[in-house]
Amino acid sequence: MKKAILLYPFDEKNIDHLCTGHAVYQSLLDKQYDVMKITMSNSDGSYKDTAKDAYDAISKGFDAQFILAMDYGPWPGRGWHKSNFPNTLLVYEAGDEPQSMYSHLPKLMNSDIILTPDARNCSIYRDAFNKNCIWWPQFSMKPYGEEINVIPSPICVTSCGDDRGPVTKHMQTSLLEKFINKRVWRSHEEHASFLSSGMIIFQESKCKEITRRLMEGAALGRLVIADRPSHGTGYDELFKENEEIVWYSSKEEAVEKTKFYLSRPEECKRIGDNARMRVIKDHMVDSRVDQLLTAVNEVLQ
Repeated sequence: MKKAILLYPFDEKNIDHLCTGHAVYQSLLDKQYDVMKITMSNSDGSYKDTAKDAYDAISKGFDAQFILAMDYGPWPGRGWHKSNFPNTLLVYEAGDEPQSMYSHLPKLMNSDIILTPDARNCSIYRDAFNKNCIWWPQFSMKPYGEEINVIPSPICVTSCGDDRGPVTKHMQTSLLEKFINKRVWRSHEEHASFLSSGMIIFQESKCKEITRRLMEGAALGRLVIADRPSHGTGYDELFKENEEIVWYSSKEEAVEKTKFYLSRPEECKRIGDNARMRVIKDHMVDSRVDQLLTAVNEVLQ
């Protein structure tokens, strides 16, 4: 059985918490990998010498084919270097890009394979740094079905918080009680139920990037209205405009399109259903893990 080590930013108490890291772990198990999970942080929030833990595991006979570090930026990455792992591929997922790019640089420079959710950074890593980089867009951890049994109300929902940006504030002013903007992070299920409680899931990104909210909303079968990502992000390859997602380019257009679709619940459902089918087909965790394993096998050949 092939082996892998997975590093991600939780302490031991939360190592089985439903998150993208745990979803990747489960997918690797399903693909017949023996996977060792190692946390990046201690219970007090400080960061462990995680690379040493991986080194110790390999030294004791856990001959991992690759180590996948799923980091959103702050992990120091001490020991994350080929000199410590000459016979093991170092795969680094640069989460939260592009805003965390500079935090990732010291670690990705010592990696064999880089996974980034932002296609713009992928070009930089390949062309400027001569790194083996894969565009690894955001994905859904699970396809939702009857377990999220929420009847949507004629409201627009976002979980991004008031500090997200000027369009969110304009939406709140314009739509009043029809716009519910709060964070619900007590559990993944509660978060999903909250998002599902409206006919529309609204998103305003920080850096004109493809955010995880797009995949979450689409997986729930809701119409997602989001700011149009920047050129070069590959956004038009992920969803068909007006068939699987609706983009806006200004705060006025965001309000206009939201009001338009709120008055057409059948159209909301049609686009939401199309989006869910697209996620199940192309944007589930298994699809991304297949990308990862293809890259690993190509390097090892």
